Amino acid sequence: MLTKVQTSRTKASNWLLISFILVVLVSAFITEFFQAPTEKTHVLNQYRRLIEDKKINQATSIIVKNSLGSYTLSKEADDWNLTKPRKLPANTKTTMMILSTLGDINIRKVYQSDTINLSNFSLDSSDMEFSLIDAKGARVDYILGLVNPIDNSTYIHIPQKEIIYQVDALKNTFESLDLSDFVDSKIFSQVLEETKKMRIYRNKKSSNNIQISFELKKDTWVDKNLRGQDKTKVEAYLKKLFDLKSTLIVDKSSDELKVELNQMLEKPLYFIEATRKDGTVSTYTISHIINTLPDLKIEKRQHVLIKASDRKNIYLIHKDNLPMFSKRQSSFKDLNFKKLFY
Repeated sequence: MLTKVQTSRTKASNWLLISFILVVLVSAFITEFFQAPTEKTHVLNQYRRLIEDKKINQATSIIVKNSLGSYTLSKEADDWNLTKPRKLPANTKTTMMILSTLGDINIRKVYQSDTINLSNFSLDSSDMEFSLIDAKGARVDYILGLVNPIDNSTYIHIPQKEIIYQVDALKNTFESLDLSDFVDSKIFSQVLEETKKMRIYRNKKSSNNIQISFELKKDTWVDKNLRGQDKTKVEAYLKKLFDLKSTLIVDKSSDELKVELNQMLEKPLYFIEATRKDGTVSTYTISHIINTLPDLKIEKRQHVLIKASDRKNIYLIHKDNLPMFSKRQSSFKDLNFKKLFY
């Protein structure tokens, strides 16, 4: 009788032990399946910067997608241009901001690219991403997830690598960028600091048609007769002129429109020649006030055309800007300056 009792107790103990082991195994399986994102430290040890400078320098196209649209910047020689959704000169400030931001993304942790992590980090429903494409067509996509305001970090998924990175929050976000941010609407490619000489001519270029002339001589601005000009007034004027923006850029034109544009620019109202300190010369042809243009909806007799020698497109500005080109040389004269002799 005693033996039977001991045998029953032994069996019960074995069953309890087996049940406990099963519970532990099931718990371990559940924990493994529903665990918090796992860090792939062996991958993290290989890199600290998400995108190497070499990869950025080799990129010939950058695609930025957000809730407002998709924009493609393409590199031609050393210049970046917007190629999609429209072919227009790219805003240098925006382009440099994007390149700087991409080159300054630091990795904190690396996680497995699985369904749970993609969901946890809002990477499966992201409306913000960017891509880099090199000259050979190799493309890498970077999908951005949620931003953690507590530790100021965000998550980036690279589908081609099947890896998720936790990185420092981007210094500049691309979420609010729209077409106007990508387009360079400035007409003049010059900046004041690079300018050596600038002349505005009435009608075509001729020594008899000079409206105003500025040339930098030994840190002093002088006119065509080497008379000193007020530096503050000249530089304020040049800065305002070079910051002039267009109201419309003609990026698509039919044969009919091309013919009409050329005719309107054949006999300009003003002609501008700007020389940089490195000797590069850019010219700008300004039309008379235009009436209408084929294929373009514009107000009658409210605009003039500007064609820049270093730009592919033709710009329109409102006629209210015309007085900027008709300034008198005498308004910049430095009364306390004597004529320079060379």
